[in-house]
Amino acid sequence: MPEPTAHAQTSQAHAGHELLHRIRSLEARCVRHAAGLPARTPPQRIWTMVVFRMVGQTLLAPLEQIAEVLTIPAQVTRVPGTKSWVLGVANNRGTLLPIYDVDGCLIGTPSRRTALERVLVIRQEELPFGVLVGGPVGIHHCQATMAVRVSPNAYGALSPLLDGGYLRGAERLPVVNLARLRDLPQFGSAAA
Repeated sequence: MPEPTAHAQTSQAHAGHELLHRIRSLEARCVRHAAGLPARTPPQRIWTMVVFRMVGQTLLAPLEQIAEVLTIPAQVTRVPGTKSWVLGVANNRGTLLPIYDVDGCLIGTPSRRTALERVLVIRQEELPFGVLVGGPVGIHHCQATMAVRVSPNAYGALSPLLDGGYLRGAERLPVVNLARLRDLPQFGSAAA
């Protein structure tokens, strides 16, 4: 193959510079006319809550505290020598599940039996336990902008369980920590 002439080399170099100049010019035009990226705002954290009724109040409990929601088991065996709000124990997939009527424990009035009642199985390191709650049981997603203060005085026997609150529409719903039930003096005295 013959060697390129000096004129050909100069012509190729000139073409290369011209191409580079055009590419840079095109890039500058693109940058001038490019739409800006949207402002980077971190996504809001969302908390998933279980909605239920207990002690005459509509309440929220963090989903991570609830292992499962059950219909009332067909066979709940009473435990002799316990107070009436200790409904008994049930077999829940091979595990004994103690079930408590919190209304009966905290306010002395047993919860009213309806088809909407459910048992919330409370997740804890030791033996899980179930609490009878009124329904309908549902899910509510909460964001930080929905947080509200709730007055513990307005919730009587539930006040030791309160962990703030969230709005659901115009309604202020308190958040309860159901695992704290086991720390209440009246809950610890289940023996009749």
